[in-house]
Amino acid sequence: MQLRDIPKDIPETPGVYTFLDGQEILYIGKATNLKDRIKSYMSSDLEAMRGPKIVRMRERANKVMWQETRSVLEALIAESHAIKNISLHIIHAKKIIKVMPMSSLLTSSIHAYLL
Repeated sequence: MQLRDIPKDIPETPGVYTFLDGQEILYIGKATNLKDRIKSYMSSDLEAMRGPKIVRMRERANKVMWQETRSVLEALIAESHAIKNISLHIIHAKKIIKVMPMSSLLTSSIHAYLL
């Protein structure tokens, strides 16, 4: 994503922003000023300021979305809820994949022990 790809109508209010690659969420953050914060990801010294992972995220991102809030505190809470919801989906997906074999193994071990 480059500066020219960022929408011009980003408000100068507190809020939560999300960088996406298609439907995949790459990054969720909060801001006291959404316009300044989102534009800060397009600076030439981003790697020195934020590190190589953020630069890679910016390169992968093809869309940015935001949600305005009435205050910075509300932005903090909204960011926390968004991250928690994403984490729960990821954890839930991993449990579906990993817990099934483990429960089968556990059940087999218990039966073997009882016999």
